[in-house]
Amino acid sequence: MGKYKIFLLLLITGIISCQQEQSTNEQDEIATVRCKCMRPLADMNKKVQKLMQQGKMEEVQALFSQLESLSQEADKCTAVLEVKYGVLSEESLQKATGAMKKQCPDIVELLERNKALEKR
Repeated sequence: MGKYKIFLLLLITGIISCQQEQSTNEQDEIATVRCKCMRPLADMNKKVQKLMQQGKMEEVQALFSQLESLSQEADKCTAVLEVKYGVLSEESLQKATGAMKKQCPDIVELLERNKALEKR
């Protein structure tokens, strides 16, 4: 009976460690996809910010339709994650954002800035 308990304990430990590793891989994959999907929008945002600093507001206004289109494309692109993983919990989203900070910190900064603006 003692060997059975040890085997069961090792089996459970193995399953838990596999789930944790899979979760990390999942978060890395989510981060990779989100970074890829958001890259065009982030690049356009940098361009808009630069134009705004230069006072070129007419050029900024001309880019609004492109920004909207890029935003829609980013949403469509990241929708693939929802199909694969379901609706992400707040915890999963936070972990994926942590992984994104390593892969695309500029995009995370943009997302955080936009979130702060939405709260106003």
